[in-house]
Amino acid sequence: MRKIRLFCAAILVLFGTATVATYAASPEEEVKAAYFAWDQAFSKGDAKAIAAFYAQDAILLPSTHVVIKGPEGVEKFF
Repeated sequence: MRKIRLFCAAILVLFGTATVATYAASPEEEVKAAYFAWDQAFSKGDAKAIAAFYAQDAILLPSTHVVIKGPEGVEKFF
């Protein structure tokens, strides 16, 4: 009975790690997905979605405007 439990536990561990490895995105894929999502929001003109990509202490330095700070400023800019 003990061998069966040990065998079942080993199988669960093996299948559990295989699932995690299959679904984990590489950093490059995560960056590409973020760029794609930002582009989609920009194409739709969704300023609120664009602003959601920025941290609370974000600073935007557009060459033709004054310095923009935070997601609220980013949303107004877009």
